[in-house]
Amino acid sequence: MPRPARRCSTVPRRAAGRRCAPCHTRPTISPASRRYAVARTIAAPRWRPPKRPACCPMLITCSPTRISPRCARRRGSRRSSAAAAPAPAGTERRADSQGADATTIVVGSTKGLPMTVAVTRGAEGYPRRAFTVEDIRLMIEAGVFGEDERFELIEGEIVPMQANSIAHDRVKNALNIALVRSVGPGFYVGVESTVQLARDILVAPDLCVIAQSVYDADPKSFAQPRADDVLLLIEVAVTSRAFDRKVKARLYARHGIREYWVIDTMERTTVVHAAPQGDGWSSVVAHPADATLACAAVPGFSFRLADVA
Repeated sequence: MPRPARRCSTVPRRAAGRRCAPCHTRPTISPASRRYAVARTIAAPRWRPPKRPACCPMLITCSPTRISPRCARRRGSRRSSAAAAPAPAGTERRADSQGADATTIVVGSTKGLPMTVAVTRGAEGYPRRAFTVEDIRLMIEAGVFGEDERFELIEGEIVPMQANSIAHDRVKNALNIALVRSVGPGFYVGVESTVQLARDILVAPDLCVIAQSVYDADPKSFAQPRADDVLLLIEVAVTSRAFDRKVKARLYARHGIREYWVIDTMERTTVVHAAPQGDGWSSVVAHPADATLACAAVPGFSFRLADVA
């Protein structure tokens, strides 16, 4: 006698097997499916802990790959050992409050440790607040800028100055000795002295010959040498050649600096700017390293770049 057909159960059965990783449930089998057939998986919502902020949100290590929070929890400490994007020496990648790229540059050292400041590049086309010399004076008095912090005010923008290299200081110190021996009474040789060209321009050239009467004012005042008080101004360029020969040359000519030298230690040349006229110079001559240079405003002074570089 034939057996009656077996009815399928209306209750879904669960297939034996290990749990699925995404939902922690077993796959269900519909009544019409055959034995061991895999049907759709019911995805149950999984609770996830809230994301915790980083320990220091301002410092972010740039990584060439991005990983999910779940993968980060699995890796644990291995995430910190991921290879970071290469950065030039003396710089460090940072992120500001707007998520824009920024870097830190070395501006000096304090107690044997490098001193860095955060710098950023403003978006071109957007107006930015222009600072004045009076603003700088108030910020220095309020302690916004440190005593050893080196920067310049170029047409209202604060430009930090990088630490000097050995080649830069070797040429600058040799020039300082030669100028001190030649400068007569009534003048000083300023080494990175601040010179005010306008209400929104403060520069710190490597060397300049300044009239002594400028420093007869009250020591507590914020008096700065003006262009009329400078006989000779010298910039020693290593990494700032384009800035010194273009931007600063234009500013010095506009505000009446009598003579301006740019000593290029990389190309071993000295560019002498004389007779300012408008935003340019009537005479711009590049001299080789073996040429002996002199300045008419400083009698007895001579310099030969080949002797020191």
